[in-house]
Amino acid sequence: TILSTGREKTIGEKMFKNFKSFAMRSSLVCIPLISACGSISEPSVGTGAWSVDTSLLSDTTHSLTAKATDAATNTSDPSTTVGITVDTAKPSVTNVSSPIPDGTYMNGEFLINVTFGEIVTVTGGTPYLELNSGGSSVATYVGSSGSTLNFKYIVGAGDTSADLDYDAIDSLKLNGATVRDVALNDADLTLAIKDP
Repeated sequence: TILSTGREKTIGEKMFKNFKSFAMRSSLVCIPLISACGSISEPSVGTGAWSVDTSLLSDTTHSLTAKATDAATNTSDPSTTVGITVDTAKPSVTNVSSPIPDGTYMNGEFLINVTFGEIVTVTGGTPYLELNSGGSSVATYVGSSGSTLNFKYIVGAGDTSADLDYDAIDSLKLNGATVRDVALNDADLTLAIKDP
């Protein structure tokens, strides 16, 4: 008998693609949808944990059930269904914008938003965005909300630009940070090619 099938989870390139549960010792547990089986890893009295490699699953949501077969070839009824979402796609930047209207500014602080195609989380260091206003001008990460990272740019002495923008397609720098989606896929930081 399969006693438990865990709970719904999202898995990505940074996580083992394993479907885990518990079944009686000395059983072979199989997931018919992907023709994958795993043996009980704890052959002791009671139940044991098992896992099955689900790397054959495509990037989408799957509903999986499992059956256990004991040494006498008795097969259990299917388990309750467990939902697994496989996501191995890297989140990518979809837009760079600012809420500040176009104009001429001599000084001040300005927000710049970098938006990804899905929710991302920043951990570790402090990312920055290289700008085209001369010298070593950068906008520094100050926080995020959902899929958008917020950066602050402080106009410095000698900074000048007819049209303030990021400097190049590789201007978004991690600076020791990680930017990942909920499946722990590292973000693609490439920005759009700018108009000449």
